[in-house]
Amino acid sequence: MISSSTNIANGKPSFDKRKGIFNFGEDNNYPNEVKSIIDNSVSASACVALLGKFIKGKGVDSDFFVNKDNDSVNDVIAKISNDVSYFNGFALHIGYNELGLISSIKHIPFGWVRWGKDDVNGYKSKLKLSKNWHDKKEPISEFDVYNPNNVLSQISKVGIDDFKGQIFYSNLESGIYPMSLVHPAIKDADSEFKSSKFKNNLLNKGFLNNLIVVTKKFESQRQKDAFQSNFKSQLGVDGQGVFNHIEADLDSDELDKEIFFKEVNTNVNDKLFEYTDRKASENVIKAFGVPPALIDTSNSSGIFGNSGELIKQMRIFLQEKTEHYRMYIDRVFSDFYKNSSSEVMRSTDFEIQKLIEDSTELIVEVDDKVANAQAALKGSVGGVQALLQIQQSVSTGTTDLNAAIEIVKNIYGYDSETARKMLGTPKLIEE
Repeated sequence: MISSSTNIANGKPSFDKRKGIFNFGEDNNYPNEVKSIIDNSVSASACVALLGKFIKGKGVDSDFFVNKDNDSVNDVIAKISNDVSYFNGFALHIGYNELGLISSIKHIPFGWVRWGKDDVNGYKSKLKLSKNWHDKKEPISEFDVYNPNNVLSQISKVGIDDFKGQIFYSNLESGIYPMSLVHPAIKDADSEFKSSKFKNNLLNKGFLNNLIVVTKKFESQRQKDAFQSNFKSQLGVDGQGVFNHIEADLDSDELDKEIFFKEVNTNVNDKLFEYTDRKASENVIKAFGVPPALIDTSNSSGIFGNSGELIKQMRIFLQEKTEHYRMYIDRVFSDFYKNSSSEVMRSTDFEIQKLIEDSTELIVEVDDKVANAQAALKGSVGGVQALLQIQQSVSTGTTDLNAAIEIVKNIYGYDSETARKMLGTPKLIEE
């Protein structure tokens, strides 16, 4: 359900003096609300899963454990990719040893972190963390912003045993807090959930066939309860039908006048639902910038249709669209590696491997198929006969020699010199 929390002002969010933080959304609940809306939207959750997959790619080749929880680098990358897909941002806790070298890297749920007040120089140097910002009993911790150049002076002030480390907070976009990719279509994502919930209620509660039952007044509450219980058990699927029981003053001995029914139907326009649901889904997918065919492959133009090649190109497009995320993560972790306490990590290049090898992969695939076809053609009787026909075509003047050379090069895979030798210098037939 959308509330005031989705009203987010990146430029000047309100400051909570009691907690000493800049609010993330009007009621400081933007991350939680965004995640709830996305999780309840079929289209939004599908987009998040797909984006996360492409951002994460194949991970890094050289994987290491990076904290005491035995999370590897690729584990952390997977969590970062998920947060970026949901919130367009991520946060990490960075631990250090007494030499000021990074000893641990740990993912922090993005919704836990808030910016503290500016220092005397107008610089935001503190971040605060709480597992639940709306629970007054939940403790709030304060951390220094990630800066390896300041870590030794920070350690010297409190000692290594009391030093809590630093928090890295991503700055993938301008502003204090990032907006989720779904934000422009957040109402559509919420509408998708509400539409599904409304239709589910119609089925489960039998609202489409709601009954009003009118009877004479019962002599006791026990008789009334027994009647209602027996009647309800006979309505709808598994007795889930809905009815309203009204007792009235009926002066008649005839049964059909002592009890009667009134069916109340809801006028639900299926076409309207179909249109609004489709538009909501389209808007959500547009907001994430995901090619629609990668989300909905139910039509004939999907992966198994005639446009399989188009699907490949869409996957390449999505990979290129998420490239700036991978490049940003590469830069961030390269800095971590450079300042790591692990000699192995300091000597390792950090690079997230792409899920697919761009268009190069397709080119290699096509080249392999062409090479196999050319090899089969060279060794076949039909291939030899076709070559003789080309020679004859040149001899009769039907085909130009240079054109024939190009044909042999492209069809058989020979180089120019070999193709010329094979064709020779045919004598033109005199008329």
